[in-house]
Amino acid sequence: MKRNLWIVAAVVCLLLAGPAFAGQEVHRSFSFRPGDTLEIETERGDIEYRSGRGSELTVTIRAKNGDVEDYLDLRFDDSDGVYIKGESTGRGSSFLSGLFGGGNQGGNIQFLIEGPEHVDLIFSTSGGDIVLDDIDGTVKLGTSGGDITFSHIRGSIKAATSGGDIQGDSVSEPSSLATSGGDIQLERANADLTVATSGGDIGVGEVGGELKAATSGGNIEVMGARGDVEVSTSGGDILLESMEGFVEA
Repeated sequence: MKRNLWIVAAVVCLLLAGPAFAGQEVHRSFSFRPGDTLEIETERGDIEYRSGRGSELTVTIRAKNGDVEDYLDLRFDDSDGVYIKGESTGRGSSFLSGLFGGGNQGGNIQFLIEGPEHVDLIFSTSGGDIVLDDIDGTVKLGTSGGDITFSHIRGSIKAATSGGDIQGDSVSEPSSLATSGGDIQLERANADLTVATSGGDIGVGEVGGELKAATSGGNIEVMGARGDVEVSTSGGDILLESMEGFVEA
């Protein structure tokens, strides 16, 4: 329970905190029906989604140094849901922008979205973190160079990162989490769950269905599962508690 509260607090802090941004921002507002799809595909930038009530979707894109157009060429399409495309300009990569933007190149840009909780999300960034909370829908997340943090997903989530950690609170439908270079922590899954990492630890709380967990270089800890469990590690320890189904390790 304490760990669960800590994850929720971490998500809130990540959403409310944030760096000091300067320069020209980009603002867009869209009429958005609950259940519509928001897709963001960007070559750089952190993405945060804050859910609320109502039918309006607001998008704010900020640059930490300079203007957004120094970093990205943006395209918006709301003909079917909302689609946002960000292509890198190749500019805005000076020593100062790298210094103040942090080690993650995507940190120079932030996509901040506020919209309904009943939404399907498809987020893809080549250089940033992804943070979201309180979503009722299907979620697909991908980043090549950042962490993924989520809380209260009333639906399924498919999340993958090539260079970061994945940390979550709860999911209610069959989901999969994968990282090539980090740890995976999930408090609760109410359905089947697949998790895999090539270079980190796996920690899972309670699983309401079947669980498949694999790591090439870390430990696996599972606190409980109602379905069958298949776990494997090439270089770590395995700790399983309260298993109700068949276990293969």
